[in-house]
Amino acid sequence: MTAAPTLAPPAGRADPALPRLTKERDQMFTVLVVDPLAVPVARWLARRTRVSPNAVTLVALTLGLAAAGAFAAGWWRAGGALFLARFFVDCLDGKVARARGTSSRRGAALDLAADVVGILACTATFGWALTRAGTVPSAAAVGLVTLVGTYNWALQYRKQLAAATGQGDGGAGGRLPREVPGLGWWVRFAQRRDMSPLPWAVEVEVLALGLLPLLAPAGALAWAVWGALAFYALATAVNLARVWRLAARADAGPATDPHRPGTRSKEGITVPTTAPGTLPTATVVIATHNRPELMRVAVAAVRAQEYDGVVETIVVFDGAEPDPTVADDDPLRPVRVAANTERTRGLAGARNTGILAASGDLVAFCDDDDEWLPGKLDAQVRQLLADGADTSVTGIVVVYEDHETPRIPLAHEMTVETLASRRVMAAHPSSVVVRRSALLGPIGLVDEEIPGSYGEDFDWMLRAAQAGPISVVSEPLVRVRWGQSLFSQRWDTIVAAIDYGVAKHQVLRSSRSGMARLMGRRAFALAALGRRRESAGSAWRAFRYDWRERRTYLALLVVARVLSAERAMAVAHRRGHGI
Repeated sequence: MTAAPTLAPPAGRADPALPRLTKERDQMFTVLVVDPLAVPVARWLARRTRVSPNAVTLVALTLGLAAAGAFAAGWWRAGGALFLARFFVDCLDGKVARARGTSSRRGAALDLAADVVGILACTATFGWALTRAGTVPSAAAVGLVTLVGTYNWALQYRKQLAAATGQGDGGAGGRLPREVPGLGWWVRFAQRRDMSPLPWAVEVEVLALGLLPLLAPAGALAWAVWGALAFYALATAVNLARVWRLAARADAGPATDPHRPGTRSKEGITVPTTAPGTLPTATVVIATHNRPELMRVAVAAVRAQEYDGVVETIVVFDGAEPDPTVADDDPLRPVRVAANTERTRGLAGARNTGILAASGDLVAFCDDDDEWLPGKLDAQVRQLLADGADTSVTGIVVVYEDHETPRIPLAHEMTVETLASRRVMAAHPSSVVVRRSALLGPIGLVDEEIPGSYGEDFDWMLRAAQAGPISVVSEPLVRVRWGQSLFSQRWDTIVAAIDYGVAKHQVLRSSRSGMARLMGRRAFALAALGRRRESAGSAWRAFRYDWRERRTYLALLVVARVLSAERAMAVAHRRGHGI
């Protein structure tokens, strides 16, 4: 699939492969079974061959038509094997295109046509052969082809309507309520793997036209038709209902200018609509220390926001003289500089200096090594106003070396209980927007007593969740560079900050999984310091709280000198996770 925009390779890098070849979210069969092999194959094709994505698409179409021919002849196992091969090759074209940075609408159109033709041909000949054998009635076979065709038409029309009305792709977004008994672990697993937690059309196609013909006896294949018929009847009804709702929204007043607030921007960001010219002034606080080049990139990204209102930037220099060349008196995108001289040295004091100097009704944070995407503030403020919340967060893209990993927070995760039990890393401080009245009132400033300001964002987010609901824009709208943090390897500070947070927050002490996470992190930090006995003690505490806490075992590996702390962190960061 070739619809996703791509990023240019890093400067000076000859290798054309990009860090992320997979979609931001995909179906479970693709993620769990196909991608582990398809990603390296696509990377090899992009690096070592001249095979184009469109050529890969045509190979997939050829395999699909060959599978259809095998089904027509009654060669079930050959047809199933060819269909599975078609599916695998079909997953390669978009990955090759993303690796080379050559994604195009024409490529996406060709891929769609090949998909529909291949699937319909296989469905038609599969049903026809079973009808000829007398195992299913002709009405069932014809009905299945009709439903598959209608489903694919409704799916594409739904996406067109959704794009025109700023509603993403118009689907469920892979959501599954965490409250369903016993399924919370599966939802969390699916989120970590960037996949839908629900089986849908992909899984039905693979099962009915691939796995069953390949593995099941011929007498059982009628069940594939009846099962697929039931699924596509349901899925088509769901899609048609969504099309109807989206069409009603479009008739009520579709937004047509892609560069105006309230529409789908050129980055593909979905934003709620409000009247233009009504957005409040926002002040963005950037605390910086000795990173002038990255800081200027962060400032430029804030000033480039597609936002129908004033965006003030305050750059607070911590432990250094302010650079006056950063300042700008632009009336819509002013930049002021300040020095953290009145408050505690460190990130917390610098951030509070900017907060107290802010003039906007809204205050936002951005670390000096992070970068906002152009539609970030507009999407977030409109969502915050629509929800009536005091605080809002968005998703992020974790950038570590040449790897990029989207991390998306969900609304039901942003509660005190969830934050205490498992810190939601996707809710990054560089994504925060908060009403200044709440910041100076019920939530409060950043805690300057936290040792080294380590984890000050987690402390603040807990207090924000205690003060009221947190609005969420589930889109990756901030590029967060990992491995740049000045605190990432100050292990003694990390230990002291964890002890401070546990003593401060009763909600942490009440959460067994939260305490396991914190004690596991503490054990890891102590192991990195070489304090092996203390590390083992913290690891034992973590184990007693929750034996499933993985940091416990990482810490013990470091204690045993099987693994270095630096190596463990590098592997975690490369996958978009922290320790």
